Amino acid sequence: MGRSSLSGVGASGNGENADLLAFTSLPEWVVRALADNGVRRLSEVSAMSDEELLSLRGVGKRSVRLIRLAIVAQRRRIKLGLVKR
Repeated sequence: MGRSSLSGVGASGNGENADLLAFTSLPEWVVRALADNGVRRLSEVSAMSDEELLSLRGVGKRSVRLIRLAIVAQRRRIKLGLVKR
C-alpha cells in the first residue's frame, strides 16, 4: 500500500491544506483510522495526548508513534519555510 501524502510541491501549498492529515507522511491506514474518528487535521492530533489517541477506534501504539513522527516532520517543514502556517 502506498502513502496518502502528497509530498513536495503539493504539500507546500497554503497552510490550511498543509494541516490536513492527507498531506502528511502518515500511511493511509492511519489517516483513515483518524478520519473514521472525526479527526482530519494534524493540529487536532497534536493537541491530543497519547492516551486520547489510543482511545480512538483503530489507533494503536504503532499509529501513535507514526503520528508523533509526522508532527515533528511537519514542524520541521514549517520551520524551514517549506509549508506555510
